[in-house]
Amino acid sequence: MKGDCQRFAEQRSFRFNLAYAEGFEAMALLVEDGLWYRPSSRLAVYGVLIRIFRRLLPRLLRVLRPGYDPREVPDPEWAIRWRQLHDGGETGLGQLDTRQIDAHSPKVMPA
Repeated sequence: MKGDCQRFAEQRSFRFNLAYAEGFEAMALLVEDGLWYRPSSRLAVYGVLIRIFRRLLPRLLRVLRPGYDPREVPDPEWAIRWRQLHDGGETGLGQLDTRQIDAHSPKVMPA
């Protein structure tokens, strides 16, 4: 275990290590509260995992198929509008507010 932790610290990102630790903490809480041993709790966890994989698997299979080329994926509408503003000489576009991706026109983050 110590070797795994050392290897993760050296070879994995902080974000990965944080998510990995959070998973262990969540499992420890389920065990500590006695919920992990209840069939209904395990079924609920498995249900969440099934929903996650049901949504991700089609996308993953599409990306992993032979001949897949990400250049064939069309740009989202906001990216096209951003490129038009950029090509038109708009300043400040380097700070695009991606939290407002659905806005009609790209929004620049306030300074």
